[in-house]
Amino acid sequence: MTAQESDSRHDLPVIIIGAGFSGLTLAQGLHKHGISFVVFKQDHLSYRSGGHRFRIDTDGSEALYETIPNELGDLFSRTCPKLINRSPTFADPETMELLDFPKRPQKPGRGPSPIDRTWILQLLTIGIEDRIHRGKKLSSYELNPDGLPDGKDYVYWSLTTETFDDKLRSPEELQRFVLDKTKTWDSKFRTLFDYADWNLAVRARLYSSKPDIGDFSRGDGRVVLIGDAAHPMTPQGGLGGNTAVKGAAELCRTITQEGISSKSMAGFEERLRKLAKDAIDMSFKTAKFMVAGKDVEEYVEVTGDDIP
Repeated sequence: MTAQESDSRHDLPVIIIGAGFSGLTLAQGLHKHGISFVVFKQDHLSYRSGGHRFRIDTDGSEALYETIPNELGDLFSRTCPKLINRSPTFADPETMELLDFPKRPQKPGRGPSPIDRTWILQLLTIGIEDRIHRGKKLSSYELNPDGLPDGKDYVYWSLTTETFDDKLRSPEELQRFVLDKTKTWDSKFRTLFDYADWNLAVRARLYSSKPDIGDFSRGDGRVVLIGDAAHPMTPQGGLGGNTAVKGAAELCRTITQEGISSKSMAGFEERLRKLAKDAIDMSFKTAKFMVAGKDVEEYVEVTGDDIP
């Protein structure tokens, strides 16, 4: 079954709200297969230099290469940092003692790949710049019956605390906060903060869905959520970007092979729920080790209205 055969709405473009990792991956996949689309993003800027780095594993790498055009895959391969060791190393920041960490089984293949967020978002706009409309914010939707970096090396670091003063916003305030929280740490660690570019520092609250994200879409196949819109998770598991690209690849695969219909989108969402549950479960388990995290039931539950 082709997209053209499956639904009479095939001549309408796929509207992508948000130009993050999953949204742009999906856009490139649709572009590759000649399916009409348009991207709307809230930010007026083409990219931002802030934001954390993330990694994708072998499955995530394969999903990315499968979805985006070959020339972008080649460019990504040439510019992606190379991992010296596939498994991260953990150390006590005060004693520098190396800590044991449960290792995940590694699959043969392309991954894992460390990804610079700024660069990947620039790369994924190549060739589709004219389809991206900036300064557009989604306010609501209604369903009707018809229904490149400078090449320099850098070190990325993050600090996670249980409580945080929301009034701390300037680079100087963030620097003082971090130096105070780490004053007992080994000097080898504190060197990171001495040489940090504090103008690039950002603070952010961490939010996560429950492992069972439930029936998150009421769009009858016409409004579909992917990426952080569907399954936000803490970064400790290192699976947010991985899950986003795998979800985008799965949605692109569904659209190109089954078309856009209530049935095909329901099948996609069921597969995404399973994918998200495994990743969120792992993120909570990893957070227990890395940042003394708690069981999901122990955290305060919030709704969209509570998130600034």
